[in-house]
Formats: sequence, C-alpha cells, structure tokens
Amino acid sequence: MGWKELIIINGTAGQAFKTLATEQNKNACSEKTELAGNYLRRATPRLQLIFKLPAARKQFTKHRLWLQVATFLAAGLALPPASAQTADNRQERHPKVIETWIEEWDPNQSCWIRVDDPTNQCSSNIIRPTNDEIVYPLPRFGPFLMLNANVALQDGSTDSQTPKHFVRMLETYSEVRQINFIDASGTVDDVANLRVGRMIRAAELTTHVPNHGSARSGAVELFLAGTNRTMEEGARFAVHAWRDRSGRGPTDFDEHHPINMLYIDYYMEMGMTHDKAHAFYNFTNSAPHSEALWFGPAQMQFWLEP
Repeated sequence: MGWKELIIINGTAGQAFKTLATEQNKNACSEKTELAGNYLRRATPRLQLIFKLPAARKQFTKHRLWLQVATFLAAGLALPPASAQTADNRQERHPKVIETWIEEWDPNQSCWIRVDDPTNQCSSNIIRPTNDEIVYPLPRFGPFLMLNANVALQDGSTDSQTPKHFVRMLETYSEVRQINFIDASGTVDDVANLRVGRMIRAAELTTHVPNHGSARSGAVELFLAGTNRTMEEGARFAVHAWRDRSGRGPTDFDEHHPINMLYIDYYMEMGMTHDKAHAFYNFTNSAPHSEALWFGPAQMQFWLEP
C-alpha cells in the first residue's frame, strides 16, 4: 500500500524546495525543484506552502511535485516584493515544518486517507487552508508593516533609522496612501520622528487610528502629519512631556528656546495656528515624562480644528 507524508512548510520558497528534494527524493526531484526554487526565490520571498509528496514511486513523486510547483506559479499569488525583506525578518528564511501527518492510499475509496483520522474520510474532503487563507508574513520597514499595497501599519516606536526605513517603504510600495496606527508607542529619537512626520505630509498620506488602535507620545506627531486625519470611536491617544538624555524637560528651557520651538514650529507646519500650536504643546507637556495623559477622538478633533 502506498503512503505519503503531507508537510506544511513555512520559510523561503527556494530553500524549502531544495530541502524537500534532498530529504524526500534527491535523485528524482533535485533538478526541477532547484529550477522552481530559483524562480520562486526571486518572485516570492515568503511562502507557506502545502506539498503532497507520494513516496510510492520516484517518477510519480517527481511528476507530482512539479505539478504542485506549476500550480503555484500559475496561481499568480499577490505576494510582497523581495526588496521588502529587512533584518527583522531575515531570521525567518529557513524552512520550518509546522505540521506533518501520514496518509495511506485506500483502494476501496480510491483516495488518500489520513492515518490518524478515525472517520476514514478521503483527505480531499478534509478542510485545508486555501491559497487565500495562507498567511504570509507582512513586509516590515522599521516600525511600519505593509497590510497591502496601499495601507501601512505602524506597530512599534520610531528611532534614528526610521527615516531610512520610511524612504525604502515608499520606494518599494509607491501606491501607499494611508498609515494605520495599531500600536504606535512613540519614539526614541524626536528629531528623526519629526523628520518622518514631514515625510508623511510630503507624501500626502492619510493617517488613521482604528478602533482599539493607539498613537502615543511621538506617534501623535506622526498622526498630525496626515493630510487627512481620521479616527474611529475606540481610538486612543496619549501624550507626556519629553525628556532628554540629561534628564531635562521643556520647562528647563525658555519658552521660545529652539528646543521648544522645534515642536511648536512642527505643529504649525501641520496646520495649527500659532496660538493653538502653543496650547497643544503645553497640553502635551502637562503630564510628566514618567506618566501619560490619555484622551480620545473627541479631544483630538478639537486640536485638529482650525
């Protein structure tokens, strides 16, 4: 009785193909899997694929695997471009088996049966992930992840490298139109953060905080940078006073000192009047650096109004 092992693999496509070829049927599969792997490695940097590898005959294994590859090539899956890979996700390149089981051929039903399935259903009747349901890691550019070609998510804080990441994101995804603040925790470099805000404004992006999303600390400056700022009812914002590496804050400098005007000038660039920019800056500094002043869409809308 023939049998086969069904394996779900998560990792770089080319390496996954080569690993399967080596472990399952080196002589029969290596030439074509290497060819397919080279193509997929260029076109699809991250895959979570399902392979059926019958072990009854080598020739059949080679034929079946190549058909499986051709199916994925013909599917035209919309996957992130290879240039979206960053240091954050390079560690995910190597394949990792996340689920495996054995199926046997049932001559009575003329189908494969999963050996650990007490119902003896044909495996074709067992619900498996479809192409649309397979989860692909989102391309990441620093704190930004690409939800799709038009929408980026901010998840995390900005730092000195974020302007570079942001430029790469726009170069790779030229159709980005919106940034959703999911868990935007602030910044560790205010100067770089304000630079990113100006980039957002120059790109004429919409900034949006969805229900249960949050823009906190320096992320509030990025939210203000949107040419169109939108919020859902459950959106949350948090501000507090800044503090430099020497432990100094805004009240340690004159009101019109350049370090304070850095923020006030930015708020005016983003559309606030002179008086409202000063008032908003004072509002953000009303909570100590070690604490946070939380507020919702209604209060944010007040600051957005001319």
